[in-house]
Amino acid sequence: MVHILAIRLSDYLVKRGWMEKERYNWCVYALEKRLGLLILLSFSTIWMILSRLYFETLSFLVPLYLLRRRIGGWHAKNTFLCFGLSFGIVILSSSLLGRLISELPPFGLLTIDAIMILFALCLQPEYPPQLSFSVEEKAENCRIKNRLIVFVFLLQCSSLVFFDSRVLAHSLCAVIICVIAVLLQKQKGRYNNEKT
Repeated sequence: MVHILAIRLSDYLVKRGWMEKERYNWCVYALEKRLGLLILLSFSTIWMILSRLYFETLSFLVPLYLLRRRIGGWHAKNTFLCFGLSFGIVILSSSLLGRLISELPPFGLLTIDAIMILFALCLQPEYPPQLSFSVEEKAENCRIKNRLIVFVFLLQCSSLVFFDSRVLAHSLCAVIICVIAVLLQKQKGRYNNEKT
């Protein structure tokens, strides 16, 4: 449904001359992402209202969105699977995983977080084929990714001083999900290269 809507909108934009034909695949991808984000945020808002886990959900969702935009990673084969997995991860992280992680001793929590942050800083982003970035664009995106990761880490550390461990724990879940998504996409790329 979302893919069909993105195709129709892209067709319309090309037909009206508002977008070049060469950018068609990129436009379909970008529209799918925007529509998907709107749907995910709508369902996440409903989840926050029903579960009353506002702080936990936002502590997970904001870093996830900021980092995932820049680090890339695995994409589901279809929109339904993407939404199902995304929404399931939001529910699981905000209601269970974040709570379990926040019960770790502060030093252990910070140690795990620092390791994941360093790993994420070293990890090269993995982009879908629809994005044909130049070398300069990839380098700039990687710099922005690293700044965002440092920002998330500083926010996590300050949250321990001013709040409690929930921000650190839930945003750590987001960092872990982003790293896993990139590793899955890299593995998928290797597998596809071996098949050809």
